[in-house]
Amino acid sequence: MPTVHYREVQGLGALVAVAAVMALVYGIALQFMPKGWPAGIALIGAPFVLLLMYALGKLVTDSLYVRLFPLPLRRIDWDAIESYYVRTYRPIREYGGWGIKQRDRGSGIAYNAQGNRGVRQILCSCQRVLIGSQQPESLEAAIADFVPQDQAATEA
Repeated sequence: MPTVHYREVQGLGALVAVAAVMALVYGIALQFMPKGWPAGIALIGAPFVLLLMYALGKLVTDSLYVRLFPLPLRRIDWDAIESYYVRTYRPIREYGGWGIKQRDRGSGIAYNAQGNRGVRQILCSCQRVLIGSQQPESLEAAIADFVPQDQAATEA
């Protein structure tokens, strides 16, 4: 079995930091509204959780594994991959944003941290897995080392 020479680590992007700042500003504004202080206190605490996610969160793709740190990793067996291809997707429309997302059965599950490109894998169980990548062609080439080339597909 060949050695995979592919590893990619992606940060969660500035979107999380922007959401944290927006929640903080909104929470402070609620403090000045009558009876708005309970919600305001909750919204003031939320940015600290979001900023912690921004600082610690990262998507790690490493040979057989995908992990959105600090959550558990997912192993995808090479012989379970029926087909794969690079594709451009719409993270918000298709999956509801970035992270580990599953919107409906048609789009499958996505592991993405930023951007709008990745490698779609269709597993033998008919499950669809999208791995977001800043270098999707390199990820596809790493998969091709393990999965026969005739299983590579084109975007439909």
